[in-house]
Amino acid sequence: APSTRRSQRHIRASAEAERAVRRTIPAGRVLVISGSRNPVTERQLEVLLRAGRARLLALEDEGHAPKPTVHAETESLIVRVPIHQRSEAEIQRRLARLEPLLRQRRVSGLLLTGGDTAQLVARWLRMSSITIRGEIVLGLAWGHIVGGLADGLAVCTKPGGFGDDWSVARALAFFTHGTTRRRRRLRPRGGLKVAPMKPEPRTLNVEH
Repeated sequence: APSTRRSQRHIRASAEAERAVRRTIPAGRVLVISGSRNPVTERQLEVLLRAGRARLLALEDEGHAPKPTVHAETESLIVRVPIHQRSEAEIQRRLARLEPLLRQRRVSGLLLTGGDTAQLVARWLRMSSITIRGEIVLGLAWGHIVGGLADGLAVCTKPGGFGDDWSVARALAFFTHGTTRRRRRLRPRGGLKVAPMKPEPRTLNVEH
């Protein structure tokens, strides 16, 4: 039946997208940088914490890069940044403590929540653009950073009020495993979809 063939094509496209992302994103920790105080984002981060998929890192309490732990190479980190509460120079000084993780490529991807957060991080990392590769789920784009300290690193930017309670968990699973469906406990009822990779990536320039 036509509907069955369309479904099979979507499954094959999703599988191809997952194989492609595995080739471009090494398994490992994801660095979630959140400046949004939107209730939607707060619920999304709470899902990660309750599932044990990440831990909070308070940079104001750290005088150095994060100390290694038992799961240091795979444990994802959530960093809150006080957008509009502190000066950008102060926030960037705090974020600088994370630079060893980026220089040593001990991070497999960045997940940025909030438009102002994304712009600030772009200036901190001195990136010139983001090459858009596709979508993790509908409306949640991902790509690779071009230029600067994190050149070549995978990145996902999410507007603060976008998505449901599981959106950030799906993005994290996508970066750490190359799929949004790897862990059953992160899979809400109704299943998940991975959008096919776009054959010609788009480039999003970053203003400084």
